[in-house]
Amino acid sequence: MSERAAMDVGLGPKPWQRPLRDVPGGPLRLLAPSLLLSLGLSLLSAVEGKVWGSSNAGSGSEPSGSGELYAFLDCEGHPEWSSFRRQLSAEETGTAEAVAKTADRLLTEHFPGLEATALRFVLALSEPRAPRNGEDCLYGVVAALHVRGRALHASGALEAALADWDLALRLLGKELGLDFLESTHWPLRSGELLEEIRLSKQGARGRLRQRWQARPLRRRVPGQGPWALDPLQSLDRSLWARLPAEAEVISFGSAPGSSAQRLSKAGKLSVLVYGYHPVLIEPISALLQFEDYAERIQLNWYGISERDCSFFAPLCDAERTRMEARRPVPAGLRWKVYESDWDEEEVLAAYEKFWEAERQAEASARADLVLAMELRDAYFLWRVCEAATIYYAALIFLQDEAMSDYAAEVYLRHFDAFRQNDVLNHLKLQGRLGLGPNPNSLPKPPTAMVAQSPYIAASIQYHTNQTLPCVRPLALYVGANRYAPNRSEVSLLVLCARTRLMMSHACRGLFREGRRALSRTGPRLFLPSGDRDVVHGLSFAEVATFHAAVLIPWNIAITTFSEFYALHVPIFVPDPLWLARLWPKQMTSYAKSHPNLHRQLRPNHEHPTPYPSLDSLATDFWIMLYWAENYAGIYEMPGVQKFASIPELLFSLQQKILENPLFFEMMSQEMQEETQRALGEVLVFWRDLAGVLMHRLNYAEMM
Repeated sequence: MSERAAMDVGLGPKPWQRPLRDVPGGPLRLLAPSLLLSLGLSLLSAVEGKVWGSSNAGSGSEPSGSGELYAFLDCEGHPEWSSFRRQLSAEETGTAEAVAKTADRLLTEHFPGLEATALRFVLALSEPRAPRNGEDCLYGVVAALHVRGRALHASGALEAALADWDLALRLLGKELGLDFLESTHWPLRSGELLEEIRLSKQGARGRLRQRWQARPLRRRVPGQGPWALDPLQSLDRSLWARLPAEAEVISFGSAPGSSAQRLSKAGKLSVLVYGYHPVLIEPISALLQFEDYAERIQLNWYGISERDCSFFAPLCDAERTRMEARRPVPAGLRWKVYESDWDEEEVLAAYEKFWEAERQAEASARADLVLAMELRDAYFLWRVCEAATIYYAALIFLQDEAMSDYAAEVYLRHFDAFRQNDVLNHLKLQGRLGLGPNPNSLPKPPTAMVAQSPYIAASIQYHTNQTLPCVRPLALYVGANRYAPNRSEVSLLVLCARTRLMMSHACRGLFREGRRALSRTGPRLFLPSGDRDVVHGLSFAEVATFHAAVLIPWNIAITTFSEFYALHVPIFVPDPLWLARLWPKQMTSYAKSHPNLHRQLRPNHEHPTPYPSLDSLATDFWIMLYWAENYAGIYEMPGVQKFASIPELLFSLQQKILENPLFFEMMSQEMQEETQRALGEVLVFWRDLAGVLMHRLNYAEMM
């Protein structure tokens, strides 16, 4: 009987019992469509749908499963898989063929139960009480697929190789939520696999991808952090000195072109702040460090939430600070997609009604300075309030305006109008051309555009081909709280990428398991399970009592990092290869509802898209890595160290503490010194910028 006939009657070898090189269509043909779906987009849905219990307790709060977690991930309970792992770790050039044969054999033997293996692996990784079966060697399958794919590629079977590698990535879960390979002894990282896929496809096309030239963050001197003011060098540093050190505060009045009316020394400076995020506190908290501003600023803050009050109590404690708009701009208009001139006029009318209602309620109402973090708010408030305005960019630049060509054109026109009156842009023009327009001839009050982070500045450049300076957030709202570690025992605060449910839960489990492996000699861990607006549930004073913090970021620029740095708490962060697959979570979700988010208002080749998608890992991972390596703004900071492996981090910290009990204190001292340098740059910048914006005479003299 032929093999084909035997198979027809159920007697011959099944497809998974043959070497995969003999299977038509490559290894993916071995899996039913339902399995591919579960291993791809839906593998984690059942697990992530559970409501995880609170994990605020320290180490040892949950019982371990049957067998240590790290031994399970290394497949120590299965002789063949553990032998294969050791063979990989010791691989030499002469043994590559033997390793490939072993990989092919193991895959042939274990493919029949792969779906059940994957599901049991998810439970074992997420539930401390779940049984751990030595047969469930998911990371072994991933490594074997990688090895066999390389052998297939070397033999010229590129499509089959790519199919193996694609399946390996799918096994690591939706958005790589099961990927902790670097914390095991498997000599493979998903980033390396993704780079291999990219290079293979690139070679098949016979052309190289464009080489983007990242602009490194400029350091002051070796051993110090990057400049806190304009580290991307949007302006020559000599030009910053042209901002006047002192500037009297004046009001522009209510009519365009009206003569400036000087305020008396006892007069109040009315600052209108429109927004809801603690990032907006940065310029205000900087100005309040100066006595002349602290005594005269009258804050009128629209959009404050209870969360903002918890960040900066003076916002809600001071009289008249927290404002409720009498006629707020409807949300439907703040996010409206422009389709016609009428839409733009309708939005403008809403902002006019907002401001007119405030002025009618109080005849003396005025705005000497406006501060907003979204361009639409900044542009329309600048027009209706007729006041100097700062656009402090802190969110995704192109939002609903990306939804249509017309809306994008309107948005660019608003950006250009605001930019034409930007005092910092005039500094740049003067530096390049030796001249600049006379600000007294501007039809509108002056403006300023400042980005909150290197990533935001670079993303705006991607859209507009305009470079904005970025200014480091100092989180001065932490107050007088500073590093004061508990002397009774060494403790670490560990934040595992909130909003990544499966990944975060498994991350906390791996830290607990690593702590147990160190017995009583390792640091005590505090592992909060924060989500949404609750990051860790601790006061700043409580955070300052930890010896160090392990921060697994959930975005490329997070406020929590600035807060920990302001407290001078030493910080340990994932290396760029790990961060690259963490930070795009928000961008991936946002791009699904904004498919034209990638549009460039002015075509340029300064950067790749700032919005790579976790749904397109094979094509977008190098973009994720580009932004993580060059624009995260964390790896260059003194007192910050990177790591890849969770157990290696815990073990190395244990060793460093034994060798030098002052290890953490020395890191904290580096952070204190860096903070002092940053204060000298940032505080003076915000003071002088506010003075220039509200003092035409000094600005004209500067030009």
